[in-house]
Amino acid sequence: MHARAGVAHAVGAPQADDFGIGGAGALSGELPLTPIVSAQAEVGSILLSPNDAPAGKPARSLGTVTFLMLGGRLHPLKSLAPGGLWIGLGAGLAFTGSKPRFGGGASLGWDVVLGTGRWTVGPFVSYTHVVEPGTSKVSDSDAHVLWGGVQVSFGAPKEKEAAPPPEPIQDGDGDGVRDQDDACPTVKGVATSDINTNGCAADDSDGDGIRDAEDACPQSKGIRRPDPTTNGCPATTPKANPDRDGDGVPDATDACPDEAGKPSDDPKTNGCVAPATPPESIELD
Repeated sequence: MHARAGVAHAVGAPQADDFGIGGAGALSGELPLTPIVSAQAEVGSILLSPNDAPAGKPARSLGTVTFLMLGGRLHPLKSLAPGGLWIGLGAGLAFTGSKPRFGGGASLGWDVVLGTGRWTVGPFVSYTHVVEPGTSKVSDSDAHVLWGGVQVSFGAPKEKEAAPPPEPIQDGDGDGVRDQDDACPTVKGVATSDINTNGCAADDSDGDGIRDAEDACPQSKGIRRPDPTTNGCPATTPKANPDRDGDGVPDATDACPDEAGKPSDDPKTNGCVAPATPPESIELD
């Protein structure tokens, strides 16, 4: 709904000479058809004060125009609607006094959105044309009225911009658990409340991505290894002097690193099992 009010003045002879400044107002209803084009119905009235009549002429009366028009309204700047530039056009009946005439009009304005967008306000300028029947009388010339002022509108709030679509969920293994929350992002699993196993296989107790059946350390999160005896076990820092057979002789100097033996001064037997010594004599029965 729109309400316009302002000052008016006739332009062109003879009305500009017969009448002075007056006022005008109109009420209109707008029905949007597209984001830019709307249908519009408008009713309004124009009152013009009479000028002094020349000497010897009868006094002039108040000039009145009442109009009922149908037309449209354009909002060229879609991004600013319901505010911004608007253009109104219409045609219909116009009464000068009690005489029905054909009339038309055009308006141009700029609205500013207030608050949440239910209200707008802004300046406008309008032109109203009343067609007089063709006669030889000068006073029967078409009427031209220019008027302008302020428009106040009430209607639907400005549409909010659509929210951007959500970013696609990153789920590399396709198990429905986002990679950022998935303790096993490369192994398809199930969602759990434990951050250490969320997204891991149901039979992976430690959540290291290695199933318990293949995990040599199912209760300790580890790494995948080709050796089944250490697969899934935690990574360990190698000792400074590794001793695989645990005989106290470092592997670097152990001649038998995979067989527990005894230290020896001989590098060829150091860390090896000492050979059995045969008995010195054998007694025969």
